[in-house]
Amino acid sequence: MLQSTMPLKTAVEICAIEQGATGNCSEGNAGIPSATPSRYIASSTVNAGVISLTGQDNLQGLAVTLTPDWNPQQGIMRWQRRCETSASTLKSACESVFRFDDEDKSS
Repeated sequence: MLQSTMPLKTAVEICAIEQGATGNCSEGNAGIPSATPSRYIASSTVNAGVISLTGQDNLQGLAVTLTPDWNPQQGIMRWQRRCETSASTLKSACESVFRFDDEDKSS
């Protein structure tokens, strides 16, 4: 899942630099590719910079959301993640793979 996400994450970061914000950074727009399913990803979307993924196969029941936090003054993008699943081991694995701040925690 991480390998499929990184091109989308990079595209959002480039879009934010070029546009000065993430509002127009959606799939099919501003250089953001349309996301495609893979063996472990049933669906994925990019909307206003937010990347949403739904797992399948061994990752069935996992939903991952990566939310950008763009600072235009410094040109810095921080990411927050939300791993949702009823399986605690799957959630723990998700959190160790996507090493970003939790979306529900303020920094």
